[in-house]
Amino acid sequence: MVGMVADLTWATENQNNFQEYLSNNPSPGIDLTVTALTSGFWHSYKSCYLSLLVEMVKCVQVFKEFYETKAKHRKLTWIYSLGTCNVNGKFDSKTIELILGTY
Repeated sequence: MVGMVADLTWATENQNNFQEYLSNNPSPGIDLTVTALTSGFWHSYKSCYLSLLVEMVKCVQVFKEFYETKAKHRKLTWIYSLGTCNVNGKFDSKTIELILGTY
C-alpha cells in the first residue's frame, strides 16, 4: 500500500513536470494527461494493440520523449483499456462534452 501511495505521488509530480515540459517544447496539439505507474504495485492488465489516430500517436511520442529524459531505466507500456478521451462538441445552442473510453 505504501508503494502505491508513493507511486501515485510520483505520477502526479511526473504529470506536473510534463506540463512544464510542454510549455517549453512543441505541443502535441491535444491536451494529454498520463498517469505513469510502476507495474509491480498494481494489478496487471493486458496490453492490447490499438490503431491510434495520428494525433494520438503524436501525443504518445511527445510523452515518450519527455519520459525518457526522466526515467531511462523504465519501459512504458500503454494500457489503452484504462484510458479515456474527452470530446467537446460545440453546437449553436450549447457545448456537449462526451467522455469516451479509448477503445
